[in-house]
Amino acid sequence: MKRILLPVKGSRNDTKAGEIAGIIGQELNGEVTIFHVEGSDLLTPEQATAITRIKNRLDDLNGLECRMVSATVSPDAAGAILSEAAKGGYSYIIMGARQDAVNGTKIVGSTSRFVLEKAPCPVMIVKDVEEANLRK
Repeated sequence: MKRILLPVKGSRNDTKAGEIAGIIGQELNGEVTIFHVEGSDLLTPEQATAITRIKNRLDDLNGLECRMVSATVSPDAAGAILSEAAKGGYSYIIMGARQDAVNGTKIVGSTSRFVLEKAPCPVMIVKDVEEANLRK
């Protein structure tokens, strides 16, 4: 069985990544694990609602197994994601992009970049085009 790790924080990019993970998971008759890393920053009610919405959408897909896992770490989210990926034997990591501004330029966030470089499996980083256009 193909296993997909979906790290989330509750952003629109996470929602889009969840949609893609669901489609790929269905095609592979696989399993999606929603992985929330709890650090020093607490979830806002909007983020908690978004994560619940992602879980509910995935639960509604036929032929897809979905589960939710939380890890408490501070502040190494990338390390927690990589640790879960390695110990869980995941086939793929699909995650929403986090964007940081550096010298006025948008780049992929440090967590996404670190996971992309160090992951033991293929990684897909998803950006919601509508959200990106709203920031312009």
